[in-house]
Order: sequence, then C-alpha cells, then structure tokens
Amino acid sequence: MSSGLGIALLLLATGDSPVALEGLAGVGGGYEGNVTLAAAGQPTSGSAVAAAWAGLGVGWDPGRETHLSAGLRYDGALYPGATDLNRNAGWVDLLWIQEIWEPLAVIVAAAGGWSWYGDPARSGPGLLLRGSLRVKPLDWLAVRAGYAYAQRWAEDEAYSTSSSRVFGSVEGRVAAGVYLGLGYSWQTGDQTFYASVPSTPALASPGAAGPAVGAGPGGGPGAGQGTGGSTHQGSGVFENLVPYRASTTDSTLTPTFEAGVWEGLYLFASYSYTWGSSLEGTYTAQFALGGAGYRF
Repeated sequence: MSSGLGIALLLLATGDSPVALEGLAGVGGGYEGNVTLAAAGQPTSGSAVAAAWAGLGVGWDPGRETHLSAGLRYDGALYPGATDLNRNAGWVDLLWIQEIWEPLAVIVAAAGGWSWYGDPARSGPGLLLRGSLRVKPLDWLAVRAGYAYAQRWAEDEAYSTSSSRVFGSVEGRVAAGVYLGLGYSWQTGDQTFYASVPSTPALASPGAAGPAVGAGPGGGPGAGQGTGGSTHQGSGVFENLVPYRASTTDSTLTPTFEAGVWEGLYLFASYSYTWGSSLEGTYTAQFALGGAGYRF
C-alpha cells in the first residue's frame, strides 16, 4: 500500500508540486514502571528500556495547503528486566495534513504493521487510526486535539486488545529550537492484566474466560470479570502470572522537551504518568524516555 501510493505520488509530481524523501531515526533509553499493571497496593515490577526507530518515505505537496506522505518504519524496544516485552515491529505509515486556513489544520494518519515480541504469544498485527486538529494561534504556540483508535491482535487472545483515545496537547517554543509541551489523553478499552498462578489444581480452570475469582491484577483481590483468559505463562517477571483481558478507563499526563542541536538533529525527553481503573481494581504506571533523533 505504501509503495503503491509512493509510485502514484512520483507519477503525479510536477515542478510546482515536488516529491521529496522524508526520513527519521532515533535512539533512546529510559524506564517503564509497573509493566504487569499490578493493582494499587500490590508489588510492582519495572524495567529499563532501550529503544530505536527509523523510517523512510516520500512526501508530496500538491498545493500550499496540502501535504501527503507515505513510508515504512521500524521501531524496536529492549527490556532487560522484562524480556517478554522485547519488540521488533515494522509499520506502513500514511499521513495527510490539510490546512483549512492559516492557523488551523486537519491531520489524518493511519498505520498498520506487525510486531514480533520476545514472548511469541504476544506477536501479531496492529492497526492505528488517528485524526486531529492543530491550531497555531501564535507563531511559537501549537494546540492539538483529536481522537485515535488502536487495535492489536496476538497469537494469544489475552494480548489482543483495542482502545479508543481522546487527546490534547499544548506545545510552545521557549527559545530558538527549544520546545516544551504538555499532553493529556483519556482512554477506554481493553488492557492485559495478570493473575497469579493458582497454587492448587482445583483453582485452575483451563480454558476459562478469566482468572479464578479472587485473583485480580498482580494476584490481588479482584472481581474476576476478565475475558480472553489464557493458560499461557511467560518468563522473568511474568513467569508466575497468567494474562487475561479486562475493560479499563485510564488517563495519562505527559510533559515533553525537545531541543534542536544541528539541522535535523535534536535531543528529547518525555515522562508519562498513567492512572486507571477497571472492575479489577485501580492501577498506575510510569514511563520515562530520553534520547536523540534525526529527521529530514
């Protein structure tokens, strides 16, 4: 799909509507807390994270107010403390930016791909659809708001999830090439939770729709209302846990920092704090990442 659109753009290109290569690459490191989404009051597990990504595509400006692009992207992550989450993923990205008038633009994006995990039960295809409005009331200030839908399929049904997210952000240029931002999102859908392995065969119910009653996230008290249950067990921090799905609602607050270094080279840092709840209980999670990137 990406290659077909790229060829079409090249054929349509003229001197007044040039086609250009677009690319990005980056590396980063950080920490993710509560990778098992343990309920409040239960022991949590976290891991350092090393991440890398790269992409190459073609962009086309058929008019001053319109930009189209299509490309291929790779992203990967390494979790030394939770190796089941190690990931290599390939994506096809499509993007349309349409300026309505000078301060307002509509942005529509779609992505589809496949992720390979350290735990093969998590591997499978994924889909992301996103639409947003961008307003630039001042030259140094950008405000965004929109909606995103994500669907993930996996070899084990317990890892197949979908979610709907409403988001907004404010980003300002505080100095030449230096940007500070703050984003918020509200999400509803499915999450993968984990129940402790039952200590007796009588409590284990292979093929049941969720964990045994009384086994909530991280093995704590829960309503046992999960679906998409599994008898699969992972390794490391997931070794004594069985995954299952449950409906959740959560919120995430994310401050960001970016500073241009030279041409397309930049440094970045971000921190996300998530708090959520479901019939299984309440939970929090944190994710911090910093590194360097390049785009053209």
